[in-house]
Amino acid sequence: MMITLLQNIHLLLIEDDPDQSAYMERCLSVYSFKKISIIESAETALLFLQNNTVDLIISDINLNGDMSGLDLAKQLLSHLTIKLPVILISSQLNFDVVELNPDGYLLKPIKTDQLLITIQIALHRFSIEQQLFSYQEHLKQAQQLGNMGSWEWDILSGEISWTDHIYRIFGLQPQQTIPSYDGFLKRVHPDDQTLVSDAVTNALENHDDYDIEHRIITPDGIIRHVHQIGSIEFNKDNRAVRMIGSLIDISERTAREKEITFLAFHDSLTGLPNRSLLIDRLNVQLATAKRSNSHFAVLFIDLNKFKPINDNYGHKAGDLILQKIAQRLNQVKRDMDTVARIGGDEFIFLIPEIQTDKGIDVFIKKIKTAIEKPVIILNNITINISASIGVALYPQHGTTADELLMNSDNAMYENKKLSQ
Repeated sequence: MMITLLQNIHLLLIEDDPDQSAYMERCLSVYSFKKISIIESAETALLFLQNNTVDLIISDINLNGDMSGLDLAKQLLSHLTIKLPVILISSQLNFDVVELNPDGYLLKPIKTDQLLITIQIALHRFSIEQQLFSYQEHLKQAQQLGNMGSWEWDILSGEISWTDHIYRIFGLQPQQTIPSYDGFLKRVHPDDQTLVSDAVTNALENHDDYDIEHRIITPDGIIRHVHQIGSIEFNKDNRAVRMIGSLIDISERTAREKEITFLAFHDSLTGLPNRSLLIDRLNVQLATAKRSNSHFAVLFIDLNKFKPINDNYGHKAGDLILQKIAQRLNQVKRDMDTVARIGGDEFIFLIPEIQTDKGIDVFIKKIKTAIEKPVIILNNITINISASIGVALYPQHGTTADELLMNSDNAMYENKKLSQ
């Protein structure tokens, strides 16, 4: 197995001692490498690596020249684009090599069998590291595609580690941020901090995993929605020692859900509540009025001669007018009121807590004044709009939503007849 492997290996030996170089070449030739290249200086070795593909490097750390073998080793082992297994050799023990973490380290004089086993270990270690690196890269890609990251918290030491995508979700730079639980909690939306801290506390106290959704705030003020899962590991003494988890950015999903919910209860053209939401609010108002023995009004608004506008200027012009009218009605209404579009050019104005007929007349006057302002559309075309309004009062004209809507509709048609 190893012989076949070595037949595919181009080995680079960097050694400036001719005798040692010749000895190493004789030792290495026994193993049937694909190719053995021998270079005497660090500078030449770097140039060689720029133009040649190499699979394994064995280098003396005590080379002569402007660049020492130790400096060369530092470059080889820290250079992200080379990624080669490196075995270092020296005539004397050098503890600086430990910090470099090479794939192998040998002291002269080198024995043939010792050299072989070191090469085997170096190649095997490098292969495993490459597999691990490939796995980590696939994990990064998967997390990026899934818009998620993972984290680990050593509870005993307090140290926390995040994958790169968690930094991106939080809008932070890995080089400028040291992960910590307090730092994470500060990034959580103030209204959600109790939710998050309670989930973590409950997990620690009750040995239970947690699964929550909450908001975070990035340094530039962007609010993101995240889904977080946490799981705790305990030692043999039943003490929490480690927590691991994942964090997924669900902002897009949350925005889509909100949009779907909004469209389900709002008119897509004007953004006003639709019939479904109006009925819901009307039923709530009915329940409130029954409990408090109060009164409220339902105003049915229909635009006059709207069809000719569509016929003469097109549906785009009609849509612009409906949007403008919706804006004006929104400006008239109070916070407690509801303005809804229930179809075509028909609107409903729900007015809670009306005490007198005079109060209703004031509202109707405000609505008519708002609607009847000229509307300018398309190429500066001025359109004059008017409306017919029918009123139904609770409880005089109905005690259910259907009765109030039907009677306000009938009243509107009676007023429309009178105005024609």
